[in-house]
Amino acid sequence: MKNAFRTVLACTALSLSLGTVALAQQPAPQSPAPAADDVEVEVQGMGVARTDALSDALRAAVGKAAGVTLRSETTVENFMVVSDAIATNSQGYITSYNILNEGAAPAGYQVTIRARVSQKPLKADLNLLAQAVGGMRWMVAYDPRGLNPQQKDTYEAAVDRANQYLADKRYRFIDRATMERLQTEAANMLEADAAADSAELTYAQQLGMRAGAQFVILLGGLAEQTRSEAFDTRTATRTALSAKAFDNCTAEGLATLRLDGDWQTGRDAGSAARQSLEAAIANGMPKVMEQVLSYIGDWANNGVPFELRFYGLGGFRDLRAMRQKLQEDPLYGGQMEMTSVANYTRLNGTFKRRPEQMADRVLDVADQVPALAARRIDVRFMFGRQLNFAPTGQAIPELDQAAAIVSGGGAPVRPAPPMRTAAPAKNRAAAKPRPTRQAPRR
Repeated sequence: MKNAFRTVLACTALSLSLGTVALAQQPAPQSPAPAADDVEVEVQGMGVARTDALSDALRAAVGKAAGVTLRSETTVENFMVVSDAIATNSQGYITSYNILNEGAAPAGYQVTIRARVSQKPLKADLNLLAQAVGGMRWMVAYDPRGLNPQQKDTYEAAVDRANQYLADKRYRFIDRATMERLQTEAANMLEADAAADSAELTYAQQLGMRAGAQFVILLGGLAEQTRSEAFDTRTATRTALSAKAFDNCTAEGLATLRLDGDWQTGRDAGSAARQSLEAAIANGMPKVMEQVLSYIGDWANNGVPFELRFYGLGGFRDLRAMRQKLQEDPLYGGQMEMTSVANYTRLNGTFKRRPEQMADRVLDVADQVPALAARRIDVRFMFGRQLNFAPTGQAIPELDQAAAIVSGGGAPVRPAPPMRTAAPAKNRAAAKPRPTRQAPRR
């Protein structure tokens, strides 16, 4: 009996030993092989803390992969805007990553990663954004009315520095010489029309429309602090100003930030103020642009924000049938918020195609609504993602003025009644686009 028990123990020990040898001989598990459409990139991220640095690295990985994808598309306008906007959101693109190096850095924390980025969803979103962004232009401006010559010089220096930032990023922008010419025209028009709204924001919108700029960054609120140092032999100055960014097609505010410069010391207050101003723009512009680019990057998921304006077509009751039909189209999104005042109606929503295709769809839907079909509506004025509709042949002074402004003349446009832009809906399914009907453009 004891011999049998010893035999069982010996067999068991031998079995366990052989099993251990077999397990030891098995290869270590490998990371999954990259998909055929994956691209592998190595990037570095910086941040105040480790999580910030890692997030920065993941965004950089998407941006680098987007650059690889876009370089194969030679016709993409605003290459860097599209790439930077898509990189504001790394979710859904990165399949895996490994941290190669990390540690403290002079500016906080630094992380180096190797990441695999799936090109299939990236290409789809890049194509959507490339269509939406198109020939988008930026304008950095300030309101010169009521400023003394020294203040104007300071703002002009700030505009130059901000434009240099945009140039370094390879974004399309309105140069200062063009802006100054348009400033004179806009100011003269507002002065000539006593009924026009002369508010700072309205002035900037007029300026942006004249320049054909879809996004405007308005500088203002200039302030300087000065103190004496080194036994009154040197002067230290700190300069600050505000920056308001908005979508000039929908009048939606995107960012309002205070740009603070560091204390700078010089032989005179002027040189110190200029150095502090340059620091304020250098430190602040990336923060302003990050918020604007995040807004553009959301278009890939939510659709592109549009504003539809209807003149001379009745009120809410007359246009609600159109809104209902548009809501049934999967290419449209958002809450389709509608505001009506007298014979004017504004509709805000999102659309996953180009403005011309949206105009085509609106006209098709209008033809299906008897009350609108009888009016024979058409596109009377198109500015970026703002589409204006009115009955064919009916005089609409506001639209004639808007067209005159874009073409370089005419009185200022009186803004439509204000409204809050609706938040767009998430993840609407894409559908096959309808054949495009060429809408008249000015």
